[in-house]
Amino acid sequence: MVEMTGAGSASAERLGSTIRRERQRLGMTQVDLAELLGIDREYLALTEGGSHPKYFDRLVRMLDAVGLKLIVSPKTLDVGIATEQISSTDGGDTHS
Repeated sequence: MVEMTGAGSASAERLGSTIRRERQRLGMTQVDLAELLGIDREYLALTEGGSHPKYFDRLVRMLDAVGLKLIVSPKTLDVGIATEQISSTDGGDTHS
């Protein structure tokens, strides 16, 4: 589990490296994950490197303002199920 507290590029960097670590643990390349998500590999590479902190910084500031923090932890779902959820047409949420 990685706790993301405080705004700034360091938080975006921690989140990016957490995504990279989990992608690698799953045996996925950047190309694999980018294709799954429908984004460019270059965008994923920049995100994993913490180079897209603007949106993340705003999100963290919003959470801070209302007394919340972002905690990233592994899902307990099977990877196949998670992959199906991401690619579903109903916004990725198949649970009621």
